Amino acid sequence: MATKSKYQDWQVWKDSIELAVKIIEFGFPGVFSNQIERAVISISANIAEAAAKGGGYTYNQLRHAKGSAAEVETYLILCNKLKIIDNQDLEKLVNVTNSIQAQLGKLITSTKMQHLEEESY
Repeated sequence: MATKSKYQDWQVWKDSIELAVKIIEFGFPGVFSNQIERAVISISANIAEAAAKGGGYTYNQLRHAKGSAAEVETYLILCNKLKIIDNQDLEKLVNVTNSIQAQLGKLITSTKMQHLEEESY
């Protein structure tokens, strides 16, 4: 059995995987399916890539993940405006997305501080 990478222990990665499952299972129609699925999958993928690459790449990949989360939120709002998802589903999914963005924001800040400290040596 393969050993588990550290990012798989991160709550933000777990939350982003659960969000991806919920969105994929929801089954958005047409163009929204491709766009929102691509964006939601890239959140967890960028988190994993950040952990694997380390160093300065970590900061950038976490920022990409946060950007993808904002993209997902935008698609959800648009789908709600187009009556593809109701207000209740929108609220649940946006709450998870906002939580992921907040967690990523904290990781980005701590990663940036760590990177700055490493550069000062």
